[in-house]
Amino acid sequence: MSAASSVWSNHSAAALQRVRVAFHDALKIMTSQPRSTSNSWLFALLHLDTFDARRRKLTHSFATRLLASENDIVRALACSDAISTSTFWSNYCKVVHRPRARRDAMVEEENIHLKNQVESEKGEVARLKDQITHFTTKNMSTYSISRKPLGIAVIINNIHFEDMADRGGAEGDTGRLQEAFESLGFTVMTFSDLDHSKMVATIKDQAKADHSNYDCFACCIMSHGTTGKVFSSDDVGLDICDLMKLFNANKCPSLKGKPKLFFIQACQGRKTQGKESIEGDLDATPNDDVPLNVICHDADFFLGLAAVPGYVTKRGKDGAPYVHHLAEMLKVYGPTHNLSAIMAMVCDKMNEINDDKFGWISSNHSTLRKEVIFNTE
Repeated sequence: MSAASSVWSNHSAAALQRVRVAFHDALKIMTSQPRSTSNSWLFALLHLDTFDARRRKLTHSFATRLLASENDIVRALACSDAISTSTFWSNYCKVVHRPRARRDAMVEEENIHLKNQVESEKGEVARLKDQITHFTTKNMSTYSISRKPLGIAVIINNIHFEDMADRGGAEGDTGRLQEAFESLGFTVMTFSDLDHSKMVATIKDQAKADHSNYDCFACCIMSHGTTGKVFSSDDVGLDICDLMKLFNANKCPSLKGKPKLFFIQACQGRKTQGKESIEGDLDATPNDDVPLNVICHDADFFLGLAAVPGYVTKRGKDGAPYVHHLAEMLKVYGPTHNLSAIMAMVCDKMNEINDDKFGWISSNHSTLRKEVIFNTE
């Protein structure tokens, strides 16, 4: 056992009393004298009056902490007569009675130090975020899309029909999509008013073609629609999923492992978001409340729909809003953003349509295994 520990064990009660008395006296003088008084410790040694209960409690706590210290030197000091000498209280009071200006300066200095530390930590957080972003972007799993031309983009726009209403205002949508896909490096093929046989033949021709020199395939169909279907100009419904399956790895091996993108501007039901019925220009057909199956189960497919499955979509005299936003977002953000982000922007734009009667939103369905980023450099 150390000497200090021995003193602590044998004289703790007496030491505690000495500390309490000395601290009582010092505290009384320090609280009664002006703050500028630098030698109040001298008066503390000359006054032995008792304190009120609150001050006794504070000083007892202080003395107890001294005596309970883990530091042997502090405990030895607390247990010795030196604790009540002028040297001890002189040093103590010099700290307590520093001039206000000096104390304020110290506080200000500490505040500045803390602010600088906070700013430094913020900078470190920002630096780490940049590193994470850089690492994520650098190591992001993406499809290889860099060839010129990038791939074939087929655009089919059925406007006139045998019995169904014509899709007035949709004439300009073909040009909008053509411009967007050409800006991304696609070779664009456009078709209009295809009957059932021609529409199927056009899709099958592309599925049988050799896409070995391309990195991607895109197909846009604008027409009337029902749940999971689009219509030919002779009013025959074609199953969207069946059309997409023509491009799976077994039937179109030259597109195996490559992204196959389909965009459909057509109603996918008769329901309206937030409303019971609707009149006006819609790309919908009656009696289409049937079970939904719009996405095939093969890998590397993306399907963008102008409507949520089961719901109508909008078309105006200037064309379809979905086509407008899709073309714009592809042109502006195609070279810099991945397809998922672009299509989220399209959904957001659709949701922002100012319509007092109805709500509009597009939807996306994907079996893509990687990110799609169009490299236009």
